[in-house]
Amino acid sequence: MTDIFVVGKRTDTCYDVDFRLEKSFLSLKYDTGAVSTVISARLLRRSLTPENLGRIKDFCEAQECDKAKLFSASGHSFWGYLVRADSVRIGSSKFYNFYFYLVPENERDIALLGFDFIDKTKRVIEPCGNCMMSQFDESAYKRRQKGKAIDAGKLIAFIDSLTEG
Repeated sequence: MTDIFVVGKRTDTCYDVDFRLEKSFLSLKYDTGAVSTVISARLLRRSLTPENLGRIKDFCEAQECDKAKLFSASGHSFWGYLVRADSVRIGSSKFYNFYFYLVPENERDIALLGFDFIDKTKRVIEPCGNCMMSQFDESAYKRRQKGKAIDAGKLIAFIDSLTEG
């Protein structure tokens, strides 16, 4: 077990968790209903055009990575591409092997910390409504992630090349 301490701040409908991947700082929604952790490309770089989102999809398709058909709570489906990041911060804790599905084409900006991660933590809900996660089982998390993934550094460099200039 790796000891971590993450506080999810209660909002109206969910918990928000601070997340940092390279230059991107996002607020992930702690979502026990999401099977997998999912982040839309649009959230990684807000300046992406529809054309660039298509290029990101083409880039992901050309990689040797796992691809999954994911479903929203409303039943809409979309494709996600498995990404592995070697330096992610969630709250005050750093993770060296963090997996998520990148969603290049989505009408909504989404960033969900899914059950694939949440299930590997001990969770406590405080009386004021905040959630604390600790005792992350890194071994169980790594065993669950069996597929081939895109390297996050390579993906971010590609995205940055689209938005420069």
